[in-house]
Amino acid sequence: MASFLGTGASNPGDVYTNGKLGVGVSSPSNPIDVSGRCLIRGLSNGGGGFWSSDSDDPTNAVSFIGRGNDTENQVGIFSNSAWRMVIKDSGRVGVGTASPGDLLDVGGKVLISDSTAPGAPVPGAVVIYFDGTNLKAKRNDGKVSTLSDTWG
Repeated sequence: MASFLGTGASNPGDVYTNGKLGVGVSSPSNPIDVSGRCLIRGLSNGGGGFWSSDSDDPTNAVSFIGRGNDTENQVGIFSNSAWRMVIKDSGRVGVGTASPGDLLDVGGKVLISDSTAPGAPVPGAVVIYFDGTNLKAKRNDGKVSTLSDTWG
């Protein structure tokens, strides 16, 4: 297999050997091995990221992690023909929805299964947790409210 060792000013230390590319790495251990940050440039529509496929056919890619196109203004995880989680440029996060209507928008049920009472939250915050029997909210002053009391 061919080998290449970069020696120019633009690529010192870059290596291609035995089917592996090392960028800033002299002995790459994976198909692409990079030391430092990577920049993935988007296409003309602004999208760029990583595609994952279950086969050798790149048209059969089933998962994507990256930036949506220019009209979506988001980064996220795309799987099985839908955005599963997004972070909008506005800072809104959607889980199970591609159009979060608030800072955190969950489209579906939320499972809270930790049965350990948390410490005091930061000032102005509330922690919601499940104690094994009831759903509870704890304020930063230590007061705890059992939320299921009001569910009738």
